[in-house]
Amino acid sequence: TGEPVWNIEAAGCSPITECDNMICYVDRAQEGRLVAVHRHTGQEAWQISGLNSCNAFVRIGKRGYLVTDDSEVLALAFDL
Repeated sequence: TGEPVWNIEAAGCSPITECDNMICYVDRAQEGRLVAVHRHTGQEAWQISGLNSCNAFVRIGKRGYLVTDDSEVLALAFDL
């Protein structure tokens, strides 16, 4: 129907990506943070503070990758 299901306020230009039934994005407000929310409910599942990026977060297996604004490639380990 096109009706909104949920919404979250987030500053910035980061694209959203989907992984493991989560929607991931970078909220660039204040010091920045990488955020994952449940795609069906919009409830926050986890966050990593101190990250700013206009690039997409990419998850492959138990690793996530993000290029930060200062051109550093981060590899993040996830043990889910």
